Amino acid sequence: MNTVDFHRLFSYNEWAMDHQLTAIRRLTEEQLHRDLGGSFGTIHRTLLHLVGAEELWITRLLGQETPSGLPEPANFPTLEAVERLLGATRQKWKSYWEQLDDQQLQLPFSYRNLRGEEVTLALWQALHHVANHGTYHRGQLTSMLRMVGETPPAIDALVYYLAQQQR
Repeated sequence: MNTVDFHRLFSYNEWAMDHQLTAIRRLTEEQLHRDLGGSFGTIHRTLLHLVGAEELWITRLLGQETPSGLPEPANFPTLEAVERLLGATRQKWKSYWEQLDDQQLQLPFSYRNLRGEEVTLALWQALHHVANHGTYHRGQLTSMLRMVGETPPAIDALVYYLAQQQR
């Protein structure tokens, strides 16, 4: 993969998130915070995990001090607070993409995981993980939206690519 491929993949991720947020904004507070089981229990916590992980990764990629954990729901109690974090995180990713080139994708990238262990992999592998992580948790959100009676949007990559062709 090259930077064009990754930019396309992350553009899809942003598009899919925006479409899911449209459905999530229609929820009541009770639906947003209802315990549905699964990895993070509620739609709010699952969304916060997804956004928090993207924030964690961009912090690592920018070489900044990595937080000791993911954001706590008590610090982001509302959907609006999570969306503010998402907006700030997207700005960091935008700046990152502007300076990234194809050669950098092959370079080793080292970071400390949340257990404090040193991990090294190719930069392209870290970026691929971030994109895949988002897709995984948006799938969970899709199921959770159905569980609270909301119709989730169609966010398959194919839908995105077809929409891009029509622009």
